Amino acid sequence: MAISARALLRSPYRWVGLLGLLGLGLSGTLYLTTHGHGTAEGEALTLLGAGLGTTFLICLLLAILVHQNLSRAALLKRCRAAEDSLRQTFETNSAIKLIIDPADGRIVDANSAAVSFYGYPRQTLLGMRIDDINTLPEAEVKAEMAPARETQRLHFSFRHRLAGGEMRDVEVYSGPIDTARGRLLYSIIHDVTEHKQVEQALRESESRFRQLAENIDSAFWMISPDWRRVQYVSPAYERIWGRSAQRLYADGMDWFDAVLEEDRPAIMARIPAAGSQAWQSIEFAPYRIRHPDTGIRWIAARAFAIHDARGEVIGVAGIAEDITERHEHQRHLEDLAHYDALTRLPNRLLLADRMRQALARSRRSGQLLATCLLDLDGFKPVNDQYGHEAGDKLLVQLAQRLQEGVRGDDTVARLGGDEFVLLLGGLASIKEAEEALDRMLALISLPYQIHDQQVTISASIGVTVFPNDRGDADTLLRHADHAMYLAKQAGKNRYHLFNPVLEHRERENRKAMQLIARAVERNELCLYYQPIVDSRQGRVIAMEALLRWQHPVLGLLGPPEFLPLVENDQTLVVRIGSWVLRQALEQLHTWQREGLAVSVSVNMFAQHLRDPGFPSMLEKLLKEFPDVPAKHLTLEILETTALEDMGGVIQLIRAGERLGMHYALDDFGTGYSSLTYLRRLPVHTLKIDQSFVRDMLQDPEDMTIVEGIIGLANAFRHGVVAEGVETTDHALMLMEMGCHLVQGHGIASPMPAEETTDWLRAFQPDPRWLVNASKRLAHDDHQLVLAEVHHRQWLAHLLSWGRADLDDRGTPPPEDPHACNFGQWFHGEGTRRYGHLAPFRATGPIHERVHALAHEYILSVQDGDRQRTQYLEAELHSQRSELLDALSRLRAAVMYIDAGQ
Repeated sequence: MAISARALLRSPYRWVGLLGLLGLGLSGTLYLTTHGHGTAEGEALTLLGAGLGTTFLICLLLAILVHQNLSRAALLKRCRAAEDSLRQTFETNSAIKLIIDPADGRIVDANSAAVSFYGYPRQTLLGMRIDDINTLPEAEVKAEMAPARETQRLHFSFRHRLAGGEMRDVEVYSGPIDTARGRLLYSIIHDVTEHKQVEQALRESESRFRQLAENIDSAFWMISPDWRRVQYVSPAYERIWGRSAQRLYADGMDWFDAVLEEDRPAIMARIPAAGSQAWQSIEFAPYRIRHPDTGIRWIAARAFAIHDARGEVIGVAGIAEDITERHEHQRHLEDLAHYDALTRLPNRLLLADRMRQALARSRRSGQLLATCLLDLDGFKPVNDQYGHEAGDKLLVQLAQRLQEGVRGDDTVARLGGDEFVLLLGGLASIKEAEEALDRMLALISLPYQIHDQQVTISASIGVTVFPNDRGDADTLLRHADHAMYLAKQAGKNRYHLFNPVLEHRERENRKAMQLIARAVERNELCLYYQPIVDSRQGRVIAMEALLRWQHPVLGLLGPPEFLPLVENDQTLVVRIGSWVLRQALEQLHTWQREGLAVSVSVNMFAQHLRDPGFPSMLEKLLKEFPDVPAKHLTLEILETTALEDMGGVIQLIRAGERLGMHYALDDFGTGYSSLTYLRRLPVHTLKIDQSFVRDMLQDPEDMTIVEGIIGLANAFRHGVVAEGVETTDHALMLMEMGCHLVQGHGIASPMPAEETTDWLRAFQPDPRWLVNASKRLAHDDHQLVLAEVHHRQWLAHLLSWGRADLDDRGTPPPEDPHACNFGQWFHGEGTRRYGHLAPFRATGPIHERVHALAHEYILSVQDGDRQRTQYLEAELHSQRSELLDALSRLRAAVMYIDAGQ
């Protein structure tokens, strides 16, 4: 290695170098001298010079080597100092550090923090592989490291085992380091176990909050300060409002569209202005909403401001509950002073208020209101012959019949004596009022039982219709009274319309029918489809076609909004029916071409039963679609329609059967059909009316009806479809009872034809359906189902009692676990039948806990401890869920494999 003279002179051993240089110089001089003289003395001097030069040269070389060694030693000293500094940093730093050989994964070095953290002696730790500490499987390690390599991320998440066996979640930051041993991995380990535990606790806390929010009957919501952006709304919102939560997330004020117009100003007056900070909470006055299925509902709502650390409003939280039952009960108490003492019908005072409300609704909706004044024919002879007590009994029976003969929103009132008033609102046409009055006259004319004697009377009815008659309430009553006298003069036992201008009515009807006929020509009518699913097989078997009118101004209209207008026009009804069948068959052909094996179900019009040309028209339509099997078309007939013309229905079904079609009896359970009729009707399927299915989980009577219809269907070898299935619980319960064909919003809402293909391809059954696919309860075990429904009803009664106002509460349900319907069954028939089964015995302690909580709940309600009451409500829901799960396990234990289903 070369070294400069300057460096040599600066060296501590520079004298050795000087001697070397001097020797070289002297050697050169002697050489020149001797060669100049050429003598023996010169030759000796020459040798002496050469020797000295060589010696000095060796010294020079030794000096150079010494200098190099000293330089290397200094360099090593500095390296050791740097290494010691790094070692000190490596050892004294509190961070956990490991140095790992990537070739075999062995731990080359570890600092004291690592030794302390892992709990192994240092020598033991240094002899271990990193895989001895990392507990993740190799596949998960690779899965963690692969994306890190792709994104050049230097940190990884692992789980390490300590010497004591404890598992800790760690984040490892690792990078290469060049050492004397080659390239190693320098890893810094952070213990993130507590951080993850905090995150898990937060997730569990959020989960508990969601479970609480999603299981309370009230709707809980959180929204932005401007009331426009919903951040969260509990599932109860959709049940209470009957509106989609997705629409609410899109527009935070979507709920407001359901509020009745007259209640909106009071709500808006209570909502703070945008940016307002000077408010804490709001108590809204009870207001009404229009529910699409259950009509007008009363809502009580409160809102609370959410503040940040600086006290500024950063959001709004609120709770809204359905207080319809409570409100109706309170109104009933207030109405006691407004009812007739004998018949319990509204008296003249309450009638005035009802008329005011009915007129307001009619003006708002545009629907007709019929005011009918009824006077009995021949009532005085009954009083004279049997006495006033008998006459009073007859009036009471008449009042009951009148109430049974009208709809829930209509009013029956008694003016006095034998005069009554009927308010029939929400009418689409005068014909609808006429049909109602015909039924009423027939109902009144049925015999009455008085003192073991049958008495027959009739009535004369005067009718005036608003807004055709635009008078006020008193004027309408006068006009109805005048029309009633005209009815008596015309021969009694009849009704008479005050407005004699029938031409105006017919002209309006003709105009409406022209619009509907034009809708057919302009393709404004359309079909929506709702799936019918076989939950046992987990597949869609059919789609029911539902008629809609896409009105250019009014939007999408359902059948009740336009079909009643054309009921008397046989030609138009048949024309619409033919259009529906053609569209359904075309859609069926489309599904078949796309490889979708589903049937289509079409509702029949009553007029088809009276049309002798219907079978031939149907046969002609089927010939237009030769690739569509007729068996894939099912015609649905309303049970009430079938009962009106049993012979015509049977003849029609026989004609359709010859073509290969199937028939279903729709809305079964609403038409009071006898077993004889059911035996005579050659239908293939019974469709249980949705009004029974929807409430079967809370109403034992509806559950019993559903069970009975399923039994009838099985007895007569008919298929059975349950309409109105709103939840998976409905479907699972129906499967246990032997009904696996289900339809309802819990499966899917009606959808346009263009959406059906994607939906059918994407449909996935609920996994729980397939688990219970071949299992069902024996008939003798249906008491298990009723026991669950009774318990649901008991808890609903308890919570309703607790949420009612103090004056409206009445008596709570039984606290004694032996006294409720479930307890009586459990300690009686249940114990005798299932006492030997462990799942049955497991339900006992849960039921006891529920009633113990109920006792505490009743006390907290009575003490006015709202916070305690809310906590106990949540606990009651939790225990209710445990009891229902236990009952589900018990039913699973006694269900049998129904291979024949």
